[in-house]
Amino acid sequence: MRKRKYIITEKDDIIIFSECIRHDAFLHLKPKSAGFVQFFVDDEGKVGVNCYGESISLKLKSLPGDNEIAERLLLNDGFF
Repeated sequence: MRKRKYIITEKDDIIIFSECIRHDAFLHLKPKSAGFVQFFVDDEGKVGVNCYGESISLKLKSLPGDNEIAERLLLNDGFF
């Protein structure tokens, strides 16, 4: 499975994209954090999100609140 990258914008939107694209391709969206994202299913069958790492091209790291933003936007809105 390929890695997926993400950014969180200044408006707390999340953009998820292929590892083949550089993070700085989304500089115009004014990211405040960036890194990699994984989706997983826990023992109870619940889908979860893990945001981690950093973007070298943007010089931004993932932040502790990124998991919550991703879960709120992707899981609670019915994406999964």
